[in-house]
Amino acid sequence: MAVRWAPVGVVPGAKQHINAIGVVGFSESSSNIRGTGLWKLSMYGSKNKDGTGEQFERYDQMLSPSQQSQPLIIGEGPKITANLTFVLFLGAQGELDISKIGCDDDFRYVCFDFMRGDNSEPVFMFKSTQRDSSKLTTCSDMCDLHEQKGMQDLCFM
Repeated sequence: MAVRWAPVGVVPGAKQHINAIGVVGFSESSSNIRGTGLWKLSMYGSKNKDGTGEQFERYDQMLSPSQQSQPLIIGEGPKITANLTFVLFLGAQGELDISKIGCDDDFRYVCFDFMRGDNSEPVFMFKSTQRDSSKLTTCSDMCDLHEQKGMQDLCFM
């Protein structure tokens, strides 16, 4: 998965509106799925580059109801590589006080988790290749990003 995000104005001590775009790749061995509340994208500050441990201001669900219910149809959608099917989430939104995240702060990373929705219908198994296989996590080091402006790119490994 890749996430591209940008804050809308940074006001120290206040939560900023965050706009994000997410692209999730599913292998050809994945099953088709249609339903409601299928997906969840969360955002938070973390002390650790892998998103583990204490979290700061977790924004639990960035996806709209229609984005949460976007179906996964293997073989359909954008093709970037031959063996993956991608699902695109445009305009995911959340809030986070990113002025409290950086080199001189307790929380250095902005992290995103992608997983099955809390109340998905139908219930299905979501499994990633990461250590915690129930979700995909990616984090950006705000120490590196404070000097940059505009959209920030993050890729899940």
